[in-house]
Amino acid sequence: MNTVKESFVIIFSFAFIFIVLNTPLYAYKIPVLGFLIFFSALYLVFKRRKRKGTDLFIGSYPEIASIIICLVLAISITGGIQSNLFFLLYFLLFGIAFLFEPVIIFVFVLGIGAIFLQDALLNDVFNNFIKLGSVLLLSPIAFFFSKELKNRENERRAIDEQTEIILEDAEDLRSRLGSKSPEEEEDIDEIIETASELKKGY
Repeated sequence: MNTVKESFVIIFSFAFIFIVLNTPLYAYKIPVLGFLIFFSALYLVFKRRKRKGTDLFIGSYPEIASIIICLVLAISITGGIQSNLFFLLYFLLFGIAFLFEPVIIFVFVLGIGAIFLQDALLNDVFNNFIKLGSVLLLSPIAFFFSKELKNRENERRAIDEQTEIILEDAEDLRSRLGSKSPEEEEDIDEIIETASELKKGY
């Protein structure tokens, strides 16, 4: 389900960019970008106040969509594939890898291709395709980075669940009626201590 939602965020972002760049809205691309930046800043400030001073950026879908739209529009406005800001797409690629499911990286790369392919066929075609190819070549690295990150998150979640079960069982054993020998009490305390350290340290 997350994959579907995340794919929609990426597709919506690039569809919006495509509409701005290929309709009469193109004449107003700079005001549109300015409005989006202003609106996004207001949104972040409002959300931070609502969350009472927590992190400004939490990686929500509206935040990700606004970042993609603003960055790609800024690149398109400042020269497209030959823009000096084109390198920001590399950071955006790994940002997607960090926040979304691994497969979404390829949806993002397809979106980049759809937006910049026409530019790549103009002027310095060879260098333009090298730039596009660099994004394509980085996508498997970002994919495996994202996959490894998700695996670690799943391992952490599984360890947390298992240690919670161990802690609950140990506490239940300790609270049961009946006399226990000092050795049994010590074993229970050791189990609780080890499980707590495992939970904190992983």
